[in-house]
Amino acid sequence: MDLNQKEASKAKLFKGAAVLAGASLFARVLGAVYRIPLANMLGDEGVGLFEMANPIYFFLLSISVAGIPLAISKMIAEKKAIGEGDAARKVLRVAVVMMALSGLAASVALYLLAPYIAVKVYKDPRAALPLRAISPSLAFMTVMSAMRGYFQGVQKMVPSAASQIMEQVARVGFMLLAAFLLLPKGLEYAAAGAASGAAIGAFAGLALIVTIYFYVHNRQDYKIEPGTGRMEKGGTIAYRILSLSVPVALTSSLASIKSVVDAAIVPGRLAAAGFATSEATALYGQLNGMAFPLVYFPTSIIAGLASATVPAVSECNAKGDMEGIRERAIYVLKLTSVIAFPATVGLFVLASPITNLLFGRPDVGPVLMALSGACAFLCLQQTSSSILSGMGHVGDPLKSAIIGVLVKIAMEFYLTSMHGLNVKGAAFSTVAGSLVSVVLNLIQLERRLGFKVGYAKAFWKPMLSSLIMGAVVFLTQGQIEAMMGSSRLSALVGVGIGAFTYLVALLLLGGLNPDELEAIPLVGRKAAAIARKFGSIGRKK
Repeated sequence: MDLNQKEASKAKLFKGAAVLAGASLFARVLGAVYRIPLANMLGDEGVGLFEMANPIYFFLLSISVAGIPLAISKMIAEKKAIGEGDAARKVLRVAVVMMALSGLAASVALYLLAPYIAVKVYKDPRAALPLRAISPSLAFMTVMSAMRGYFQGVQKMVPSAASQIMEQVARVGFMLLAAFLLLPKGLEYAAAGAASGAAIGAFAGLALIVTIYFYVHNRQDYKIEPGTGRMEKGGTIAYRILSLSVPVALTSSLASIKSVVDAAIVPGRLAAAGFATSEATALYGQLNGMAFPLVYFPTSIIAGLASATVPAVSECNAKGDMEGIRERAIYVLKLTSVIAFPATVGLFVLASPITNLLFGRPDVGPVLMALSGACAFLCLQQTSSSILSGMGHVGDPLKSAIIGVLVKIAMEFYLTSMHGLNVKGAAFSTVAGSLVSVVLNLIQLERRLGFKVGYAKAFWKPMLSSLIMGAVVFLTQGQIEAMMGSSRLSALVGVGIGAFTYLVALLLLGGLNPDELEAIPLVGRKAAAIARKFGSIGRKK
């Protein structure tokens, strides 16, 4: 692969990641905003009924969907790399049938079991209506996940992003409208109307991505040559999809397991440290309800990069191009560090101002500061796992994640019981566990490739730029607070100063070149034009 082809390949990966990340960020923001009018409309009791439908729904959805888009995108990318268009389309057909059957089964099961779950689990018969209202969305979401996997496999991310945005817009719009119209009939009907927004949104997203498929699949830029290789049987394809997706689903489920472990261990170990039950509960709330959401937020952006990475690596893997995988690995890890490192440093330096700004609780700052390192490691764990998965080694990230969780549990049990550390001990344990998982992933990547990757090339420029940013914010934040007299407003100013400092440092160091910046949707061309004015960074890396 010559230099121009490498640059074009990296630009395509970067643009695809940016598109998916933008859609994910939009969906997350809209998903947070709708809660305000819904809460005002339904009140605490109505929102409680609505929220009762979500845990069961997401559990069934994760069983039906988790890992499937990754498996499909990998298999499609492999077929595309060797020009086997007929085989790629058969993968899609088998996947759609699998997903339709599993989604339909999950929908019917939830609909039929809704009264039992409402009475026996939630102890409130009214919860049956929201559970039944949300059940059809499982059938639509599973098929849509297969379609998204196909488009990601051919490295066309706009259809997936468009369906995600359509899904969320339709979901929120119908949710609020249905809740408003049904409110006079009673809270359970209004909650069911809100829950039905998930089904409408899923149907809208599915309808859009299917329409796009039939419109573009024969277009030259989407078309894959038919190929002459031996066609795999449907059962073989289904088995391979499951063999790839199950380890990914198990890896994803560890996040839920960690939450359960925290809930089981942290309050009890805080009590052992001498804290009263109410104090232990409050400290656990600071960790799980305030610090963790801030640390996890950047991972929603990195998720787009992780999704775009799998087909890009799979394409090289199908051709046996180990050097190509190495180039993509360095590039993906660099892009991850460009986002994750400044977020980590920002959360550390501005911990108290940020928690005061968002929650009115500057005292939560030390907890966020202790947890902030997990931000970088969780992001790197995502993308390093996607690189290994793209190579077909889906078991490696699962093993690394399990070892990381075991390290976290062991340290958490000991450190949280130390009165001086208390809940910060649980935070340090999370940092250590995620660090172990990342290191094991990176070691496995070099072992699978058979040669050194050269991680310093990916990390040092974003890391140095982030440290410069942190130093500037640390030295100026006190003066800003003294001058403005409002720590909440000063937090926003501090974030602004940090972001500007980081971007300038990153551009001066050549952390991203203009070609890479130009691939960013909407703002890329202007950013690239500014970057080229810095002169030295305008050269190709």
